[in-house]
Amino acid sequence: MALQSGSRDRRGRKGSGKLAPLLAGVTLQYVVSLALIACFIVLATNLWVVAVGERRILFTPPTEPREYVIVLGAGVHGQELSGALRARMTLAVELYRKQLARNILLSGDGTDPWYNETVAMKRFALMNDVPASRIFSDAKGYSTYDSVLRAREMFGVEKAYIVSQKFHLSRVLWLANAVGMEAIGVPTGAVDGELYYSMREIPARTKDFFLHVLDYFPQGRREAPF
Repeated sequence: MALQSGSRDRRGRKGSGKLAPLLAGVTLQYVVSLALIACFIVLATNLWVVAVGERRILFTPPTEPREYVIVLGAGVHGQELSGALRARMTLAVELYRKQLARNILLSGDGTDPWYNETVAMKRFALMNDVPASRIFSDAKGYSTYDSVLRAREMFGVEKAYIVSQKFHLSRVLWLANAVGMEAIGVPTGAVDGELYYSMREIPARTKDFFLHVLDYFPQGRREAPF
């Protein structure tokens, strides 16, 4: 009996030895298939967002007056704007001075007393002679998606210029179009680290695509802006 038991144990170990590579192969195929599907989704969503968004980028000087120019936050250091944000604010002020935008909507993270994008942006606009009555701030624009959706639903913006770097504008303008805003993008000049930020846009486009498809609203509820 002991010999028979040992024989069965050896057969069991041999069977397990044959099964392990088979399971490993199946698992590898499963992982590779998931990776390929994920890559396809990222590629497809990026191509769609860029194709729709880039058609709305203006590469000649704007001429049509609009109610708003929207500026999205891009980092501050105390009261000092980052290079990217300074370029956006400078262009927005220029559009206001040329009477191409009646109001400036500043959207960014303005809820932290130690890191407040909208306060720093408003300070820049005031220092460049934009009247306070023409400056509107959304302190809950924590992301590009939040800023665009809140501009449309909370502030009622229907037609606007949006100023940003070109690598960012395709996503912004796709979002604006998706939520029913007639927006035209006015690109700023190039900034340091543009390759890095361009690479970041790849997953960001896919993320925002699905946030829109799932009808996600920032903070989980539609609240008053003031």
